[in-house]
Amino acid sequence: MTIIMGPRGTARGGYGLVRVFALFITTYTGRIIGSLLIAIAGIVWGLQSHSVSYAHAPQGLYNITLVPEESRYYIRCVDCPSPHFYLVNTGDFKQFVNFEHSAYLDEMTYRSDSCKDITFEGNKGCGYSMTYLVLRDNSGKLTSYETQEHQDHPDDYYDNRWLLGGPIMLVGVALLIVSLWMLIADKRKYRVTAAA
Repeated sequence: MTIIMGPRGTARGGYGLVRVFALFITTYTGRIIGSLLIAIAGIVWGLQSHSVSYAHAPQGLYNITLVPEESRYYIRCVDCPSPHFYLVNTGDFKQFVNFEHSAYLDEMTYRSDSCKDITFEGNKGCGYSMTYLVLRDNSGKLTSYETQEHQDHPDDYYDNRWLLGGPIMLVGVALLIVSLWMLIADKRKYRVTAAA
């Protein structure tokens, strides 16, 4: 919001948002529309609930490329029939993922519901977000990396958005009921006053 200070110390500009907010508070129509929007927002958020499932990447020869600007590794299976990419967002993992001293990818787990169409180095495919990695070096030492999400939910789980969406929807419905009650009560009061 931009505010311009006038010559007498009065602020001007940027009142559009204040006027809209005042409309939603002071008028019956505004209160009804505002409460409906809150209820709809809760429903939309709750309807985004979904199952999260994990899958394991196939064995094969992998090409691993770090893109420092994105803080992301692109992992592509060279000899796999499907053109999938596996994305390691280094900020998602609890410790820094380092492929430098690793000779083998022992295990890779990814979210199977997180496919994004990507093009990288002339190759097109579906990019999946990695949640768990086990790397093995030449001496056989294993190092595992996991995201906070994978640590909280090591198995498939249901992401229930109704825990937040339900209360938001109920607040919107309650505000709608109060707004309608106020409208009906004021209309009755007006009729009684007009009849007298």
